[in-house]
Parts: sequence; C-alpha cells; structure tokens
Amino acid sequence: MRETVMSGTGQAVFVPGEWRSLASCLGLSPRECGIVRAVFDGNSEKDTAQRLGLSPHTVHTYLWRIYRKLHVQSREELLVRVFAEFRSLPPPTPNFVRSPPRNAPATAANARTAGTARCSLNR
Repeated sequence: MRETVMSGTGQAVFVPGEWRSLASCLGLSPRECGIVRAVFDGNSEKDTAQRLGLSPHTVHTYLWRIYRKLHVQSREELLVRVFAEFRSLPPPTPNFVRSPPRNAPATAANARTAGTARCSLNR
C-alpha cells in the first residue's frame, strides 16, 4: 500500500523513486520535474513560482518547454502522458532481492537488467 509522504510536492501521487524514474524516462531535468510535480499538485504558475523561488514568467517558459518536449498541449494532456509513462515502468524490485556481486562474471541476464528503467514512450 502506498503511503502519502508529503503533500505539496507531487508525492500524493508518486513516491520520490517513482518521480526519479519518470523524470529519467521522460527526459526531464530536475527543475522540469519540479514543475511537473507542481502541476500534479494543482498549483498555478504563480504558486509554483513562489514555491520554487522563480518568476511566474520563468515557470510559464518551463511549462511551455515541457509541453513541447512531451508533445502535449495542456496540463490535462501532461497528466495523462506522465501516468501513461508510469504504467509502462517495470515494477519496483523488492528490497530483499540482491544484485549480483560486483566481481561476478557478466551474463546475458545481467546485461539485460542492467542500465536504466525501460521507457516505452521515449522518442
């Protein structure tokens, strides 16, 4: 069961590790991810600017660039796009599963699972 860690940072929807995976798969910078999280919180551009210490114009510019990068045209489409990407992420690995030792010989199975998370909607 997912527990809300903190409201006001998009964490009511995704936990920090999920945000990192989504940012990586979507090609978002940390600042862009912060803007997307604010959209998930329902914040206005003015509120987002105040929270992040930016001007409203800068937030508007970031949001416009995020729309272009993700090929969306509205906040609603942005939410759908991020949720669609989240659904394509592989399930999290339980904490009790161990990675192969660092000095273990490379195998085809290890090579397939190494690297970044699978991103179905990358361009």
